[in-house]
Amino acid sequence: MKIDAEQNRYLGDKGWESDPQLFAQVAVTWSQWFGQAGEHLYAAQVLLPHIQQRNAEIQRLMESQNRGTVKMTPSLTGIYFLHCAFSIENAFKCVIAAQSATEIESEIRRTNRIPKMLLGHDLVELAEKAGFSIGTDEEYTLAFLTRYGTWAGRYPLPVHNDRNALTGKLSNGGHYMMGGYRPDQVPAFVTFCANAYSWARAKVEPS
Repeated sequence: MKIDAEQNRYLGDKGWESDPQLFAQVAVTWSQWFGQAGEHLYAAQVLLPHIQQRNAEIQRLMESQNRGTVKMTPSLTGIYFLHCAFSIENAFKCVIAAQSATEIESEIRRTNRIPKMLLGHDLVELAEKAGFSIGTDEEYTLAFLTRYGTWAGRYPLPVHNDRNALTGKLSNGGHYMMGGYRPDQVPAFVTFCANAYSWARAKVEPS
């Protein structure tokens, strides 16, 4: 079936042009970022029981020493980590947008582009910009989830080979496992995510 573009224009107009003023206003409206953070947090919470059920099934099969062919449901753990990463990213950007609204809006009106302070997916860097307190445990969690937010939750490999290493170096000079995890550790990531979400809410909502 051939579609006549001329006849199928939305309401017969010439198209929708973005409103630069609205673009700038949305970018500095913290509730927009916070709403996205909540949706990704909810998605991770929905996925967790499925992941735990699959891990329990794997454990039962290992204990039974099954030698036959087993059909398993696809792993959702990488997608779960991705949603955790996106939730935290949006939560931090919510705080950054609220704290630097005037500067951000001014730059967007001038360039029609999102400024650098709101760009990027490195959760450690975003945490520092937002003023989120980071110890070694927090830095590890953020660095681990950054891996999934940038590529591991979406693609089989990163753009650059040096990001494919199994370990990553933190600010204390230590190297930590980034390319693997224990099944019993998985629930802790959504708990961390929920805590970051609550932290962001407390930073931007009027008391």
